[in-house]
Amino acid sequence: MSYSERSSASQEQAGIMQNWAKQELRSSDLGDARLNRRLMEIVD
Repeated sequence: MSYSERSSASQEQAGIMQNWAKQELRSSDLGDARLNRRLMEIVD
């Protein structure tokens, strides 16, 4: 596997993890609607 292929696979894996994290954090409740919105802004 070439460097560019490994890099592409690594980027794809990072994207999958980021999507998973977003989905998990959407259900978080920090006890304050403003904090919940800020969290999602940071994650996006």
